[in-house]
Amino acid sequence: MLRKNRDGTWGNGNVWLYRLDGSYAGNRWVRGAAIYQARPVVWTYE
Repeated sequence: MLRKNRDGTWGNGNVWLYRLDGSYAGNRWVRGAAIYQARPVVWTYE
């Protein structure tokens, strides 16, 4: 459940990472961050 932080922001410092096939790749945590939404990015190498 997402709760409002003490400073009035929403979210937390966690980001969960997944591969294109949907398998879990790990997570990252940033102290003091308030990440609410993130968008997927697909990097193409040419």
